[in-house]
Order: sequence, then structure tokens, then C-alpha cells
Amino acid sequence: RQAGAKAIGHSAYREAVTFFEQALEALQHLPDSRHTREQTIDLRLDMGSALSAFGEFRRILTLLREADTLATTLDDSHRLGRISASMSQYFDYAGNYEHAVAASQRALTLATTSGDVRTRFLANQHMSGAYFSLGDYRRASDRYRENVTYLTGDSARVRFDAQSSTAANSRSWLAWCLAEVGEFVEASAWGEEGIRLAETVDSPWTVVIACGGAGLASLRHGDLSKAIPVLERGVRLCQSAQLPLFFPRVASALGLAYAQSGRLAEGLPLLEQ
Repeated sequence: RQAGAKAIGHSAYREAVTFFEQALEALQHLPDSRHTREQTIDLRLDMGSALSAFGEFRRILTLLREADTLATTLDDSHRLGRISASMSQYFDYAGNYEHAVAASQRALTLATTSGDVRTRFLANQHMSGAYFSLGDYRRASDRYRENVTYLTGDSARVRFDAQSSTAANSRSWLAWCLAEVGEFVEASAWGEEGIRLAETVDSPWTVVIACGGAGLASLRHGDLSKAIPVLERGVRLCQSAQLPLFFPRVASALGLAYAQSGRLAEGLPLLEQ
């Protein structure tokens, strides 16, 4: 499990999944106890986090359901909160936004009960993502602002997510939300801060999201000369770091930026892809 966590830290997600699979296999040879069941739950959550980089949602859902069953038998509110937060992210990515909101609300309730700050911030972030996908940018902005308010100074360096920086992600998505409602000046400021924070952590995933937020803010404002280099960086990183999940968001924005700047021959292949 430690090797898998280290692999995630270096964005080696396939390698991480292999290590987690080996750890789960090893657990089968240990006596059944509360401790081994807790490790079984945690490993499923770890593996789901690694698999999300590739969008392997069916396998993620199976892992989360298995983890939920085990956590329920243990009456473990801390782990049930983490599972609900992960379920919220799964439902958002899978396009079931109402279920995503409900799962994140459950996660927030459980996090309040257990005092789990990590789950609280992640649930808030996933709920914001669901509201964004529903087009409710104002409500999404409010949720992202709540995270940003707390994740400042030294707290901004805390990693609540093995894959990425919650502080940087919240700023980047806040920029995207504000751009969608025409708040371009503030959106630009948050986008630039998101990139600045993303560059302080070893996480290509975080940088890709930051490029998406800052690039979209500039694109919506009509500043193509500023948007294109940032979005190009995001697309290159999606490809080099093998992060297909976020590629459609960044590549479609770059394709639009190319088209609006008259570079149709470059824009159309990205949009088709």
C-alpha cells in the first residue's frame, strides 16, 4: 500500500493500481479482524482514486460498493464519509449529478459527525463539481469559495487528495465558474493563483486542472493570446502524463480558442478527438 501511495505521488497510476491489487491479495491471507477489514476498505478507496485518472468508472463503482458494505458492518462513520465523498465524485464523472449532490451532502453530514476535515473539504469540492455540471455556477462558486476561504496560507499546502491539491483545484474551478457568469476580472485572478499553487506541488493532475480554469477564464473573456498558451500546456500534460479523463475539457476549450483565432486546421482535429 505504501508503494502504491508513492506511485500515485509520482502520477504513476497504473503502477499504483498493481500495488494496491497485490496488497488486497495479501490481506486475504491474514486473519479476519476489524483492522484487516479497515485496511480492505482503505485499499479499495486508494485503488478507486488511482483508477479515476483513467475514467474506469464501472470498476470504481464496484470497489466503492464493496467498501460501503464493509464500512456499514463496522459502523465506521469516518470511512463511510470518505466513501460517500468518493461516490459523489464517481456520480459527477458518470453524469448523474443529482446523485452526486446527495452523496456529497451525506459525506458532509458524516464528516461533521466524525470531525473529519479532509472529507469535509473533498465533499465540498465534489458537490461544487456537480453544481457546475448542472450549470448552477453561482451555487458552485459559493462552495468553492468556502474551501478557498479555509485553504489559505500554510493550509493551502495541505494535500487532502492523493492525486492533487484541493487548494489549487478549488481556485481553478472557482475561476471557471466565475468566467461562466461574466465575472472575468475575479476569474482571472483566481485562475492565476490556481496555477501558482499548482506549480508548488508535484501533481500533473493539479496543473492540468489549473490550466483548464485559467485558460477557460481567458477564453470566455475573449483574450485568446492569453488563453491559448495555457490551454496548450494543459493538453500537452494530459497527453504526456496519460490523464485522459480531463483531456476533453481542456482540448475542447483549446479547439474553440484555435477556431476563434482563425486556426481551424488546428482546432477541428482537437474537437474531433
